[in-house]
Amino acid sequence: MPMQEGESRRATAQRVVAPDANERSRGARGAASPLAVSALLMEMSGVLHDATVWWRWMAALIQRLHGDLTPATLQREWITGYLNAVRCGQREFSEALESFLWAQGLSRGEIDEALAAGLSRRRDLEFEVLPFPGVKKTLARLRQRGLRMGIVTDAAHTSEELSQRIERLGLAGMFETVVSSVELGCIKPSAPGYRHAVGQLNLSAAEVAFLSTSDRDLEGAAAIGLRTIGLGGAVLRGDAKIGSIEELMATLEQRELASV
Repeated sequence: MPMQEGESRRATAQRVVAPDANERSRGARGAASPLAVSALLMEMSGVLHDATVWWRWMAALIQRLHGDLTPATLQREWITGYLNAVRCGQREFSEALESFLWAQGLSRGEIDEALAAGLSRRRDLEFEVLPFPGVKKTLARLRQRGLRMGIVTDAAHTSEELSQRIERLGLAGMFETVVSSVELGCIKPSAPGYRHAVGQLNLSAAEVAFLSTSDRDLEGAAAIGLRTIGLGGAVLRGDAKIGSIEELMATLEQRELASV
């Protein structure tokens, strides 16, 4: 990617999807008890929706063309060697995918087939994305309680594109800020993404919690003073841990979370 294009992407303004002030005030007045924090930041993938659908489809296609490659090996190489550069705004997605396919030893014809099919399927999935069960109800309840929310995500899409995805998930108006790594030039656990979102909310780090399925991301959040909530059975880190999104309300009502 030319340098000026990467700089332009990082300069793109973060889209703010602000809740209606009166609506937020009504939620605060109706709260039964104060929550442990003033705001909650979260990763998108693995929290709001399943972001592995495209990759699982792509890995199956590559295995069909080149059967001696395992999904785990493919995924590790794709993310660390190629996708993370895209998420930092350093490469275009299509160029990174083509380079990755070359590295797997596919022929020119196989690469052309996989590239065309993969990019087409990726576009289709943008309009087929669905939230995980319980996400809409839980976030709506948190909004009613006056909790402010935002997104900090490692993504190949801009904040504007992610805001459109949020609308397709049926979550329009839930988040006050959407921060994408592609516009900052770095991924988590580096501090800029967290700090940018906290600044957008005009709060201190101690007033904010971060929710993720990634131990690495939780460590980065904790390093700048955010409270952390680990989601899912595989996560080991976090001031609190929950098995599903439906447990989030009860966790945020625990005053102990604010004093960890």
